[in-house]
Amino acid sequence: CRSVSRAIPMVSSPEDPNRDALNKATFHCLGPFFAKLTKFIEFTDKAISVFCAHVGTAAMAESGQTQTTAPRALYSALIKLVDALQKMDNLKDMKACVHNDFARYKRAWQSNPREVVGPEAQQAVFELTHTLQMFLTGELKHPKQFVVFKLRS
Repeated sequence: CRSVSRAIPMVSSPEDPNRDALNKATFHCLGPFFAKLTKFIEFTDKAISVFCAHVGTAAMAESGQTQTTAPRALYSALIKLVDALQKMDNLKDMKACVHNDFARYKRAWQSNPREVVGPEAQQAVFELTHTLQMFLTGELKHPKQFVVFKLRS
């Protein structure tokens, strides 16, 4: 993965007459990539909730609270799911280009929010950037391995 934002021209100075147009183009160019990342966050959240539900079912079966037993294939699938989530989380943490692109995306939006997205979409973009910020950089308690932190909590 190479940084997409490196291919986009930088604003040379605050007085640049093309500054607003360049920031708007940068924001819209990087937008589809972060839309994919948002879908990944939604997938991760859903996968974690499914994982927790199945672990609860397996735990109840093992403790004898239900009449059924958990099949070994369930345990195997849960292990594969955790492994896949961990690998995706590690990739997210290792790819500095994602963080660089996000910084550029956020900078382009913050330069002039009304010009970039219009007044009606500002709150939605703010919430999106906040969600992405928490996912990419994490909160103070878990700067790395966001998925593993969510699994533990």
